[in-house]
Amino acid sequence: MDEGAEVIIINSLSHAWSGSGGVLDMHDMAAKGQKAANSWAAWREVTPEHNALVDAILQAPCHIICTMRTKTAWEAVESGNGKKAPQKIGLKPEQREGMEYEFTLVLDLALDGHIATAGKDRTSLSISWGSNPNY
Repeated sequence: MDEGAEVIIINSLSHAWSGSGGVLDMHDMAAKGQKAANSWAAWREVTPEHNALVDAILQAPCHIICTMRTKTAWEAVESGNGKKAPQKIGLKPEQREGMEYEFTLVLDLALDGHIATAGKDRTSLSISWGSNPNY
């Protein structure tokens, strides 16, 4: 790059989604601005903005490291009495559904012990993340 940056760290990409002025805020404003306040149709205005952000990250001439906050993922499952009840199924990034598929490497960081586990790795590198206690 002309600016000399080899790596850019975005901390946290979740702010672009759920932070003040992020995609969810833009969606709410777009929905309120429509005559029928159609939440589904408002995504037509917001999606190109989000896609432009993703494209800028993917086409950058340097490495980009993004962090994302996570939140508890829930799913309605049968509780045995014919009713459904929410059940915790793990964590998911606070970002648009499927955003993690855009990246070459996705590391999930455990709170206990700060061990990173590769949830996705297309690097072909042989690395044992978290094996060094100095990290």
